[in-house]
Amino acid sequence: MAVAQAPLQAARQPLDVGEQNAGQAQPQQASPLIDIPILVHAYEQKALKSEDVIYVRRVEASYGNVHSIFMVCDGHQGAGAANHCVENMPGLLGQLLPRGVPDWSDTGNVVEYAEQVRRAVSTAAVLLDNEWTRMVESGAANVQETAGTTMTLAVVSGWLLTVANTGDSNAIIDCGDNVQEITFSHRIQVNKNEQNRLRQAGAQLAPLGFHLQGPAKPQEMGVGPLRMWPGGLCVSR
Repeated sequence: MAVAQAPLQAARQPLDVGEQNAGQAQPQQASPLIDIPILVHAYEQKALKSEDVIYVRRVEASYGNVHSIFMVCDGHQGAGAANHCVENMPGLLGQLLPRGVPDWSDTGNVVEYAEQVRRAVSTAAVLLDNEWTRMVESGAANVQETAGTTMTLAVVSGWLLTVANTGDSNAIIDCGDNVQEITFSHRIQVNKNEQNRLRQAGAQLAPLGFHLQGPAKPQEMGVGPLRMWPGGLCVSR
């Protein structure tokens, strides 16, 4: 997965959870497209089950083309869902993301712009999931009903970095003097909020039983990490 390193002063201006104001604008700049970051990226991938897919679109900023996209998807039950994400998410974002960049010297303008980007990313993810569900249910996807994928997405819009994720594919940011994880893992074992949400929704949470054919019985230690039943999933989203 690509890891972008922002200037040291850039990483200390958080806008909100999942977003970072990645730098300080120069005062009285002539255009918001002047003096924005030059991105450099690299990635290395080791194939185990050929279910992981990486997508990178790095752009040279111009009006109407300011968003660089970095995405990693870890599929399960095949790479179908992961490929569906990388083939369709960029097009959806292209329709929904704002075309320009804000006036970086105007805090209100930047906050409003950040909200537009958040809404675009959330809407695109919902549309993508709905379409995949339709394809699976109709048989058009030609995959098992339980096939799916994690998705970790980073959108770089000038000085604004927006990160969204579902599943347990983590992203980190190197701020120069420290490294921070900027995603939330939906692996049930490590996420207390997910455990509470699932229990409130009526799911049973337990490790695999010693018989290896379902959940452990109450008071039984069980085998391996906490899972959601029925289904036995370790990752809840």
